[in-house]
Amino acid sequence: MNILIINQPLNNRGDESAHKALVRSLLDRIPQAKMTVLWVGASQDSIDQFSIEDNRVCYLNLSPDRYFNKFITPVMKRDWYFLWHFSATISKLKKIYRQHDFVICAPGGICMGGFQNWSHLFYLKIAQSLKLPIAYVGRSFGPFPEQNFNNKKFKQISLSLLNYFSYISFRDMKSVALANKLQLRFYNTVDTAFLDNPKIDIDQYTKNIIGDDYIVYVPNLLIWHFAYSKYKKEQILDFFVAVAKIMLGRFPEKKIVMLPQTFNFGNYENDDIHFFHDIANCCNTDRIVVVPDRFSSDYQQTIIRSSCGVVGARYHSVVFAINNNIPFVAFNYEHKIEGLLQTLNLQDYMINLGEVFDNSEYTKAALALFSEKIQIWKKKKKATIEAKSIAEDAFKELITLLKK
Repeated sequence: MNILIINQPLNNRGDESAHKALVRSLLDRIPQAKMTVLWVGASQDSIDQFSIEDNRVCYLNLSPDRYFNKFITPVMKRDWYFLWHFSATISKLKKIYRQHDFVICAPGGICMGGFQNWSHLFYLKIAQSLKLPIAYVGRSFGPFPEQNFNNKKFKQISLSLLNYFSYISFRDMKSVALANKLQLRFYNTVDTAFLDNPKIDIDQYTKNIIGDDYIVYVPNLLIWHFAYSKYKKEQILDFFVAVAKIMLGRFPEKKIVMLPQTFNFGNYENDDIHFFHDIANCCNTDRIVVVPDRFSSDYQQTIIRSSCGVVGARYHSVVFAINNNIPFVAFNYEHKIEGLLQTLNLQDYMINLGEVFDNSEYTKAALALFSEKIQIWKKKKKATIEAKSIAEDAFKELITLLKK
């Protein structure tokens, strides 16, 4: 059994955790399987930070030819697929695809939907053109805007692929509702990270810095997201500084440990650590600790497992809290967080950010609500068990398909 994994997002500890959980679980259930995880023109350092050390897993990063990117979006928009024959990189990709029995689209975010990731569709289209079976695992998708030709074409290709896939699992209720509306065949799941329960040793230096009594805080600059790009950085910064100050006031004996989830993008907007340092500097206290952004997802989950609680505005910070049965408050910025918490009946621990930055009254109301919620948060062992059970049930169906 040779499995090809494509569309693996990088530079995000949440995506790393989903990747590692998927690969570890596949190797555990199908020990004879061999896997190739494929990219074109990706950062080798980012790949190295994601890698699992196992001789059954190969991480392959092709160098693109000079015309490669010109053969992706324009070709799909115009159905000029015959032009793919003129790209040496696409020829190499097809050769690699043909060496595999099954293609898995890696777990990740909303690439079929508002973000309209044409590259995401491209790698799936290659598998479809070669008539290889495809599993679309642990994803969110939609909604599909239809204001112009590009929107409509993106939706058309997406629906063609969704109806071609041999296996689909969606990880949130809004994706499930859209899938039902489109009459797709799929399995309900939650994030793939729930398949795993990593624990590693924390070095003594880090233990000394974070201490034994701390809350994990994972804010989010948000202006990278299309729904929040209209806001100024200062608005987002002021809000999350205020959140930090509420925690400092409510828990005067605890430290706040900030875990950057994004890294290696090379700019302020997308690398968490710069925004986190700005928040810490604004609070002017040694009780806030920003840990290095090279800490792996396994490392982060181990830190969270020993925390008193998590305040998170990134999806996987919430996943990590639930996975390790740790109290949390989630700031919801898009439907994947809301969908997860609806599935597990945990909406009481969520604050919607939709209109928070529109005026000062909305901001004050959200901060007041946060102040209330962190006084009543508690562990939810039942939700942890349920999440793992849902993930396992959907994964069993994938294993059954792979073993046929």
